Amino acid sequence: MERMISKITNTRKNDEDELSTYLKQHPIIYSNEYDILQWWKENNKDLPILVQIAKDFLSLMPTSVPSKKYFSIGTLTVD
Repeated sequence: MERMISKITNTRKNDEDELSTYLKQHPIIYSNEYDILQWWKENNKDLPILVQIAKDFLSLMPTSVPSKKYFSIGTLTVD
């Protein structure tokens, strides 16, 4: 993660890094009609490293295991 952050902060021209560019943008008002994946696709040129990070997080596969069972330590108990 530290490597990614250093890459983000050291790759922009004019001493402005991707993270600063992203944080300076106006907030997006979320609605059900808004397509966040489309937003990242449109901003790929300006924020290429952050787009890669977003892909990693937005592409996580959902699991069919109920969260209560998944996080329960009851199944780890040995009788």
